[in-house]
Formats: sequence, C-alpha cells, structure tokens
Amino acid sequence: MSNCIFCKIAARKADAFVVAESENTISFLDVFPKAVGHSLIVPKKHFESLWEMPAKVRSELFDEASRAGPAIMNATGAKGLDLIQHHWPFVPELKLKKAHVHVHLIPRDKNDAIFRNPSVRLEPTQTEMQVIAEKIRTELSLAQTKLI
Repeated sequence: MSNCIFCKIAARKADAFVVAESENTISFLDVFPKAVGHSLIVPKKHFESLWEMPAKVRSELFDEASRAGPAIMNATGAKGLDLIQHHWPFVPELKLKKAHVHVHLIPRDKNDAIFRNPSVRLEPTQTEMQVIAEKIRTELSLAQTKLI
C-alpha cells in the first residue's frame, strides 16, 4: 500500500530505527514511544487484520515478538513487557491509528505510569533512539548466539 508508513519502512523507503528483520517481518522503534525501547513488529506485506494473514506470516510475527521481548527487557532494564496488538484500534490517539497489522512491545516497570495518561508519549532524540536501537540489536545478537 503506497501511503502506508509501515509498508514504506518494510521496503526501506522510509527511515526507521530497525532492530531486527526476518523473511516476513521487520521490527523497529516506535517514533511515539510510551517507554524507552517501545518497539513495533510488522509484517512486511500489508495486512489489515491478523486473520487475513497467512499462518506462516502470523506465526513468524509472534515468533519475532517472543524473541524481541527478552532482548528489549535486557536492553532497557525493564522488569516486564506489554505485548499489544490492536485490531482496527479504537485508541484515543486516532492520529496514530494504522491500518497495518503491528504488534507493540512496551517495556514496563512495576510503578510506571504508562497507562495512567494514555496520551503521554516520550520524545526521544535521534541519538537516544540510535543508542537504544543498538542495545536491542546487541541483545538480539547475544540471544541468537546462545541458541546456536
């Protein structure tokens, strides 16, 4: 879909802090993060719902989320992580709504205030985004090494 930002990122026609890529998915930092390390995983092909995705792609999406979660927690020092997938989301930030399947991985700590005020978003600098993206890539690389 030509006007979809996630399709553009997947095709490398839009900038993003990419942390991982597989055959059918790409993972990158959210530019409007709820927490440091807030990442998105999207299928490279445009799908508007989980149930229209082929089983292989859907499985890969959640395999990547399972791999990325611990890496994000290690990179950020978070004690937990929310895994969220909105289907045609009805969130307050309507301007942020995207009609391309995506999974949010949001690092959490016991006393954070992430969802007390849903409209609050961080505004990290490009340098801060690059630093956390590199930390996540390093953790993913370490995890891959441990699997071998």
